[in-house]
Formats: sequence, structure tokens, C-alpha cells
Amino acid sequence: MNVFIAVIGESFNDNQATEDENDILALKKKDIKAFQNTWAKYNPMGELYMRTIRLPDFLRELPPPLGYQGIRIEESKLNKIIFCLNIRDHLGRVYYPEVMWTIFHSIAGMNDDKVLNCEQIITILKIVKQKYKGLGKKVNLDSLCGNKYYRKELTAIKYIQAMKILTKWRNFKNLKIKMKGEQMNLNKLSPDQMGEADSPNKGKSGNSNAKSMQSPQLRKNERRDEYLEPEQYNDEDAEPRQEDNPVSTRRG
Repeated sequence: MNVFIAVIGESFNDNQATEDENDILALKKKDIKAFQNTWAKYNPMGELYMRTIRLPDFLRELPPPLGYQGIRIEESKLNKIIFCLNIRDHLGRVYYPEVMWTIFHSIAGMNDDKVLNCEQIITILKIVKQKYKGLGKKVNLDSLCGNKYYRKELTAIKYIQAMKILTKWRNFKNLKIKMKGEQMNLNKLSPDQMGEADSPNKGKSGNSNAKSMQSPQLRKNERRDEYLEPEQYNDEDAEPRQEDNPVSTRRG
């Protein structure tokens, strides 16, 4: 990896004197170093492959002009950027040289036959093919920079979107299984257990459920007793008081 960076750095040294410090589209050594540091943060063991699903977070943490650190960017816009980068997916992982070359080319690259056939590019591609076997023998500058159209091959954005759909489908499936299990448990409960399960407090609801299970005759007697106040009677054998007697008798 260091040889690869050194070759790229030499090409930047030749043009360093003519660079405009205010030109944000000009890549510098610090930009390459920032890319390396961010990659090392996501791959602390020095892995050359990173999980594709982590690519959006990687771009958010990569400093400008290569990435969007400190910039609030919507997920939909970031997905469009990943789509335009056209990075190839390797069984759920992205490859270090492809990510690096694609991002660098999106900032400072150019499609020119003179550039493609120059001695520096030919030398760099030879080193890349020898060092990074995962690129394959047929790698060229177009495929390395994301200019190749992958009709049947899986790209990073295709994998990311597919994983989102799969996650939502799994969550929906798990929710249906959970709801079905709860319904089966309710069907197994007896009427008494269902009443206890539905009532948040057992006081009022328990009494209402008990009353609902009483016989019609018993409920009728209870309603009749509600209209009879105990103060209307003194003793069992006593006569009703005159003020309580609904029929008043007059003596002539």
C-alpha cells in the first residue's frame, strides 16, 4: 500500500509548484493521508476489504474534498453519490484500491487518451495489478475509476439498497410471527384467564367480569335491591312509619 501511495505522491510533487491553494478540486498529500487515516479507523487490523454497508458512514467521516466530514448530507443524496461512484461490491465488501481510485477520480480525474496512455499511468497500473490481486488480471483505468458499467455485477449501491429491503422484510416477518404467537396464546386461554389478561387493574374490571357471568335472575334481584333503601324499615315486625307510608289515611 505504501508503494502505491508513493507513486501517486510523486506525480503530485511535480505539479505542487503550480497548484492553487484555494482550488478545492486539487488533491494534495494531506488528502491522501486523510483517506488512509479514515480507512484505518474503519479497518484497524489493516484489512483491504471493508463491509459495503459501512461505506456511507465512511464517506461521512472522510474529510473534504474527498468526503463529507462536518457536512450535513441527506441519506438520499449520499446514496446518489455512491451510485455515481459505481464502486464494485465483492460479496458484501468493498476493495481498498477501488474505493480510493474511484473517489480520487471523482474529484480530480479526467477522461483523456493522452492521460490513459502516459508512462506514469502505465507504471502505476503495473504496480496495482501486482499488489492487489483482488482486482483481477483484466483491470484497467476505467474499471478502477468506476467508469465501467456493471450490467450484471453487483455494485456498492445495489448491495446497500438490497440489504435495506431485506432488513425491512425480516422485521415485518418477525412482527407477523410475534402477532400470530400472541393470537394463539389468547385462543388457548379460558374465559376467566382472558378476562384477567385484558384488565389492567383487577378491582373494577374483575367485578364487572364477575357480574357479567351471573345468571339473569340474580342480576335482576340485585337491580331490585338497589331501589330499596334500608332506612325505610325500623324492625322486621314494626309497622311502617306514617311519613314513610305512601298511602295516607284520613279519619272522618
